Amino acid sequence: MKDFGIILACYKKDYRFAKGCCASIRYFLGDIPICLLVDGSFPVAEVVKAYDVNVIYRNDVANQVLKNRSFGYGLTKMVAFWESPFQHFLFMDADTIAWGNILKYANFENFDFVVDRTESIYLNDSGINRYFFNTEKLEQCFPNFNWQKYRYNYFVSGVFFAKKGIFELAEYEKMLYLREQHREMFKLGEQGLLNLMIFQGVEQGKFRLKNEYLQIFGSSFIDNLQQKKRFSLEGNTPILQGDDASVIHWAGGINSPLLARTEVYNKPMTFFRQKCLRDYARINSIKATIFLYIEDFWPNLKVYGQKLAKQFPALRQTLAGFKKFCISMVKY
Repeated sequence: MKDFGIILACYKKDYRFAKGCCASIRYFLGDIPICLLVDGSFPVAEVVKAYDVNVIYRNDVANQVLKNRSFGYGLTKMVAFWESPFQHFLFMDADTIAWGNILKYANFENFDFVVDRTESIYLNDSGINRYFFNTEKLEQCFPNFNWQKYRYNYFVSGVFFAKKGIFELAEYEKMLYLREQHREMFKLGEQGLLNLMIFQGVEQGKFRLKNEYLQIFGSSFIDNLQQKKRFSLEGNTPILQGDDASVIHWAGGINSPLLARTEVYNKPMTFFRQKCLRDYARINSIKATIFLYIEDFWPNLKVYGQKLAKQFPALRQTLAGFKKFCISMVKY
């Protein structure tokens, strides 16, 4: 595929999952170019070394509007539409993994966007108002847009295929202004905003769009033996069912695939998080597992430890020493 790559966006808290996502891309899709859009200034040495990932930080963004106004929850991914290093791209959220050859859904000859086919439970009136936009506000601000017409096409924006430069920057600036003025109008970061921009363009004949079943949500794995079988692993090998291909998306919050979360089917993410550590540091699976537990628990331990340290200053040294001890157990 000409001038194509995969883009991920992450911030410090979900970088741990982005590493697994990159590992899954390399496992199933080979040496396809990967770009990481980073909200923050933290290092991402693991994926750069292991998978030759291109990295874009805020300071690398040329356009001042995007640099100043398009970083943070949801909005970071929007930078890709103007500053992607690829003319055509697949976007994936950090808390996703590829499973099989998902590139079979790419069809840039006939479509400008290939997006997920969302389950209808999200697309009744209450679902649209919860996951996409406040329809009353939308009708006030965009009286000529027939939002009802596309109710079965709106998509959860954790994964989609798109083209660079397809949106006018001035249009995006207008959406950002409306988002600031009417904070209740757009839902879930950029999700409602992006759906509106796309389907306004579809209605105006600017864009060609196709819905495909691109992603499966991690939250639906709870007590679902059929889907656990679909995304199973035997030893160190993911088991594909025929030519099955999809993106598994844990969609954050209570669905995050942390290693200790037994109520969420996290084995595929855990496998690829471990693989990234093995590829980067050449450590065995036992050490990789220990490191993942540290990586998952350390942010909470640090927060509570710092609170205690304010009351008991001597704990500061103990906290720092404990972290060094944990890291030494899995020293690269």
